[in-house]
Amino acid sequence: DCELIGNVTLDDPFGSQASGGGLGNGTATGCLFQENRVSDLGGFGEGGGAVDSNLSHCVFVGNTAAFGAAVGGNSTMDFCSTFNNVAVAPGAAVDGNVVVSNSILYFDAPGEIGTLGTTPTVRYSLVLGGAPGVMNFSGDPRYWSPFAGDLHLGAGSPAIDAADPAAGTDPDGTRKDCGAFPYDAAYPTGAEAYCFASPNSVGPGAVSYTHLTLPTTPYV
Repeated sequence: DCELIGNVTLDDPFGSQASGGGLGNGTATGCLFQENRVSDLGGFGEGGGAVDSNLSHCVFVGNTAAFGAAVGGNSTMDFCSTFNNVAVAPGAAVDGNVVVSNSILYFDAPGEIGTLGTTPTVRYSLVLGGAPGVMNFSGDPRYWSPFAGDLHLGAGSPAIDAADPAAGTDPDGTRKDCGAFPYDAAYPTGAEAYCFASPNSVGPGAVSYTHLTLPTTPYV
């Protein structure tokens, strides 16, 4: 498990294409890729989060690149989730020879799947707007708190029980869910409701709050 946050890949002085803001030519499992970028936004830089890598149960949030802002190059993504990655051309989630399985590509702009050059292969995945391939579908994954970087699934998510049946079962014994995290009805843990006297004109005891204790290791 790891967190790769705020990394930048710069063009070299010989003009080679920049790629892989967070990771290049690597393997990552259970990692967070957040706000990494490739500096060559006006050129052909790809893979703001990762490029030419094998990725499993990873989260990609707020990464930027000209193409494949989350993932590019010759990569595989299995049980991964994306949100709010930004590219110059369509393919903000994935672009290039990327093979995507059992994943969620959602709210990346402009467009989730790259259309220039090699088109990614996508199967058993939730893709905003849909995508060609085996058993892909569209919808709102009901991320728990996406703008805070929490891409756990909420109740009623269409990603629940939607992964490839051959991939096995989740901890609850049901068909696996798409995305980096299996749905957990108890998430977040340790919810505790309470109220206190309000000193304003609303009156005492009128304001209630909910205190949430999040898991210390959310990326698994």
